[in-house]
Amino acid sequence: MAQIWGNPASTSQKKLVDSRRFLRQKNIQGCLVTFKQALEAMSAGKILPPDRKKLNAEIKSLVDELQTNEAFKNIFGPVTFSSSANSDVILSFIRQLIEVNTERLKNDLLEKPLPPEAVAGREETRAAKREEEAAVESREEDPQDTLQKAAEDAIRLVEQGKYREAREALQKNELLLERVVNQMNEKGIELRKSQNYSGAISEYKRVLNIYPDDEGIYYNIARAFYEKGDLDLARQNLESALHINPGFNEGKRFLDYLNWLERGGRKTSSVDAWLAGVNEAARRFFARGERKM
Repeated sequence: MAQIWGNPASTSQKKLVDSRRFLRQKNIQGCLVTFKQALEAMSAGKILPPDRKKLNAEIKSLVDELQTNEAFKNIFGPVTFSSSANSDVILSFIRQLIEVNTERLKNDLLEKPLPPEAVAGREETRAAKREEEAAVESREEDPQDTLQKAAEDAIRLVEQGKYREAREALQKNELLLERVVNQMNEKGIELRKSQNYSGAISEYKRVLNIYPDDEGIYYNIARAFYEKGDLDLARQNLESALHINPGFNEGKRFLDYLNWLERGGRKTSSVDAWLAGVNEAARRFFARGERKM
């Protein structure tokens, strides 16, 4: 989710994992949105044939799980995906399902208030009141404005250390979660660029309290530690990123760079140049066990 250098294969793989997690939580909208993002990433650039074959197998598995899921069938009824459909056809169908379900959710929220008997006995907490107020306001406000206000509220909870409340507000809204994580990640990047490495690391760690399984955040923490001069902690965070997503190529390249330094390689003037592949010759030497360029 966090913005880093990405590639279609690793992005698709991460989004498919997220989609399956949402499905098992019976969060069908979150499942469909992340499934769509995985398919869009596949269409965004070149993917090596072995990676595409693996992704297609994971897509087929997710489709099979989706069309037999009871929560999914309760919303859409019996839906069967064609076994011969390619990823573009599936993407088009998923977009239609999202549109249908978004309209359903909007109607449920704005046009069909719960009857008194449905909420009898429910404790009126502050969170419930905020949700009711947001539902009323959203009839008049632009949806993006409403989403941004909700993101600001969630970020405020995180900054106050109220992580449990923040997670509860975010767990059923993938779009809101993505916005919060990206905005906090962007703040961390700006802090790092201004050489406030400790501030950047603190901001990234706050993100992990609400979204602990994002390899991109660990990667960005590693960048901050690297620029702070702490290569050991940079390495530890890269290893955490690769534990979450072993196919995370950006993390592998950064770890290769740290290994190159450890084995006697000369430090480049720009780690960005190395990670972008400019120092490919040095990485080839390193792969052969050479210590010097």
